[in-house]
Amino acid sequence: MKKLSILIALSLQTLTSVCLAENTDSLKFYIVEPDSKPGLTKVDFMHLDCTGWIHTEADLSMPQIDRAYVTPPGKQWTHRDSKLNIIERGETTYWGLNITFTKENVTAFERLTEKAVGRKVLIMLGDTPLLAATVIRPISSRFIELTLKSESLANSAEKRLKAISKKQTP
Repeated sequence: MKKLSILIALSLQTLTSVCLAENTDSLKFYIVEPDSKPGLTKVDFMHLDCTGWIHTEADLSMPQIDRAYVTPPGKQWTHRDSKLNIIERGETTYWGLNITFTKENVTAFERLTEKAVGRKVLIMLGDTPLLAATVIRPISSRFIELTLKSESLANSAEKRLKAISKKQTP
């Protein structure tokens, strides 16, 4: 356990110094490379199943989003396509952090996910790692939902994201 704590602390310290060069209030996306290359920084977030190498600057940084809100476990949800047609409904079993991108960021996010197909993308809020997920196919939606493990992380991230949101309610 002590070894894991040290690894996470070292990874956070390295990533924090990397992120200080950018606006720490931004939502940031890093494509995780499996192998070391010049100019890449090592990350090792075992709790996110994310080990690899990232660029020192985010592959995509969003200093502003449209909105963000949390859905607690047991909450009814609806997924919509880019034309706001309902494509799926269900009930959450986890803490969901729902993020709507600004129209300006949709194309950039789609390009990022096109480049990342088959690889992990690390999602950071400032210097806080939120999620690392493998991209299966390009994502062209304005809406994403991050599955978070704890209520405290979901609520903290929501509060910080609302500070960079255009709208304050879902």
